[in-house]
Amino acid sequence: MEVLNKVFEHFNQISPIPPTEWEKALSIFRPVKLQKGHFFEGQGQVAFKFAFVVKGLLREYYALNNGKEFIKNFKSEFQFPCHFRSLLLGEPSRHEVQAIEDTFLLVANYADYKNLVDNHMCWHKIAVSVLEELLLEKENREFEFLTMQAGERYKLFIKKYAHIVDRIPQYYIASYLGIDPASLNRVIRKLTKQTGPQQL
Repeated sequence: MEVLNKVFEHFNQISPIPPTEWEKALSIFRPVKLQKGHFFEGQGQVAFKFAFVVKGLLREYYALNNGKEFIKNFKSEFQFPCHFRSLLLGEPSRHEVQAIEDTFLLVANYADYKNLVDNHMCWHKIAVSVLEELLLEKENREFEFLTMQAGERYKLFIKKYAHIVDRIPQYYIASYLGIDPASLNRVIRKLTKQTGPQQL
């Protein structure tokens, strides 16, 4: 299957994967199609699944009792849209994972994935690489919110998500930046006047 070959090539660049180990991975991951608007597990549930995006786009967000939502991240191809805190601590998840568009996932039981990682160095190296990426992502997000204005955060967003920004509704972008849609419109108008639309 061509799409699985792309997945293999992606991870094989991080650490060479022996054929027998790839077969083990394929035996524990199953394909799951998540339709637009549907959820991968859910807030308030104890997570036990580990997922990888083959094709598609999801958002991770906090949903408050008053109806407000705060997007913490977007996950697209070759990323892991999981409830990591819940998986590690066995506690109910604090956030939702929802498909923004029809999405194709590879999903495994987290215990099976852990067993895979614990029993071969190639998967251990890949897991470390994934965790390093998540740590840097978290630290950069904290730095942006604590030190930057909305306009600066928007410019970084456009740069970071250049490959998928056209697939994300603008009101989701506003939520990710921690501002309302009207404020985002003002930010975009201001930046457009300063630099021109081609520079954003």
